[in-house]
Amino acid sequence: MAITKLQVTLGAGATRFSSTPLRAKWATIQNNAAAVMRIGDSAVSAARGYSLATGSALQVPGTVPDSGSINLADWFAFGTAAQVIDVVYDSVNF
Repeated sequence: MAITKLQVTLGAGATRFSSTPLRAKWATIQNNAAAVMRIGDSAVSAARGYSLATGSALQVPGTVPDSGSINLADWFAFGTAAQVIDVVYDSVNF
């Protein structure tokens, strides 16, 4: 178990949290930007995904029964380029 913080800076479109597989037991995603952003899968957009208000956080569910972890590389954020989010997670070592 290792609690880790990952900062993600958004690009012009949907931005992946990690370009390589990044397994976690749980994660908390916090919007540090001055505007609302959306969180979801690769199809996240201005109209699709979980709306994350300024200064708010989203708790990603705990351990997924099938795999024992979630993969942060499957998560994306959509907002204004240069917005920053913090992803605090408990990493899983395989």
